[in-house]
Amino acid sequence: MLRSMSTRWALGCSAVFCAMGNALAALPTYRITEIPVPPGWNDCSPTALNERGQVLGFLGPRGRDGREQQQPFIWSAEGGLQLWPTPARDHRLFLEDINDAGQVVGSDREQAFIWTSRAGAKPLVDRPLTYATAINERGLVTGFSSDADKPHAFLWSRAGGMVSIHPPTATVSFTADVNNLGQAVGQVRNHAGEASAAILSRHADPKLLGCLTLSRGGRCSSLAWAINDAGQVVGHSSADDVHAFFWSEPTGMVDISADLPTGYFAYGEHINSLGQVVGTQGGPDLDDEPFYWDAENGRHRLADLIDPADPLRDADLNAPAGINTRGEIVVSVGGYRMRMFLLTPVR
Repeated sequence: MLRSMSTRWALGCSAVFCAMGNALAALPTYRITEIPVPPGWNDCSPTALNERGQVLGFLGPRGRDGREQQQPFIWSAEGGLQLWPTPARDHRLFLEDINDAGQVVGSDREQAFIWTSRAGAKPLVDRPLTYATAINERGLVTGFSSDADKPHAFLWSRAGGMVSIHPPTATVSFTADVNNLGQAVGQVRNHAGEASAAILSRHADPKLLGCLTLSRGGRCSSLAWAINDAGQVVGHSSADDVHAFFWSEPTGMVDISADLPTGYFAYGEHINSLGQVVGTQGGPDLDDEPFYWDAENGRHRLADLIDPADPLRDADLNAPAGINTRGEIVVSVGGYRMRMFLLTPVR
């Protein structure tokens, strides 16, 4: 049985964590809104959520002829589900992120692009093997380009084009998120085979975040998935087991899944401006499920935070695709057909 970390944090949180927790106060309770799947489509899977509550995702596959097809979409409470102009028939179109201006980034046939409703999709640069992974509110894009199977991280803007943020001593670098200060997070690997979660930017030296523990061979392996404007980072660190971490300048790297039994895993995947984190955990006798964490309340199964009166409270919640500052969370829901739920805090 998984146990909450609430008691541990309540008794032993640092001054920084306690100050964060005071702003959050009570553990949130959520109500569920199901985002309907249009007729003819079997599955609905989210990939990103912005501050306005817009959701990016895929529908698919369609029909009974056995042909695989995916249809990208953008959903909002006001506009409903809007289909992407073209389907992803060959599974080489990936939509990765959407900002509050509705700009979308991803890759199409291994070429990074930015999309707007007015101009459509435009390549970031005229070269293949480029992949855009995130965009901030200023239109700054991060991602990686691949040269001889060795990814190198970049930042891109309309004014400055593509700029490498690959550390000169690294063999591999890639990024998964970027905040509004231009800090991108991901992973940096060196010649010794170590892989560290890292913060990369144009105007500062790379910051390697290290690991929770080293492997039996003495090597570091960690990856950062998300960063907010306070510079707080979440990700996972791997040794014998995979544990979710929270990182900040004052606290360093903190294990937010330390109470998991041996053989279980957890990934910290998304963080909002309030320091609220969602991720995925699982293990030998536990199907993959989303969790919620904040500094005051610790880690909880997201399913345990659903309003008991909600008629969808027993749904099989699956992977989280984002949490915004309003506390909204978008998740996929397992079963015979994949569905998509938007979770809205009611307190």
